[in-house]
Amino acid sequence: MAHEECDGAPIPKSFSRRPIAEEKAVERAVEAIREAKYPLLMIGAGGNRKTTTKMLREFVDQIGIPFFNTQMGKGVIDESHPM
Repeated sequence: MAHEECDGAPIPKSFSRRPIAEEKAVERAVEAIREAKYPLLMIGAGGNRKTTTKMLREFVDQIGIPFFNTQMGKGVIDESHPM
């Protein structure tokens, strides 16, 4: 497949330093967390960014939501955290 000829062009690279979620998506997420009997936050590789790490820690501390991490999310929040 790597040797095949084609007429297509690569998709241009996009760049967004700090993407912002749509307000409606944030509202739906807040409502889902509020309505959940047992909310649980999964932290993956995307959490390994300086600003994201800080925000996730604040979120866990303020909301008191339990969390776990994927292998790539290890260390975003210290495993000894009470949640």
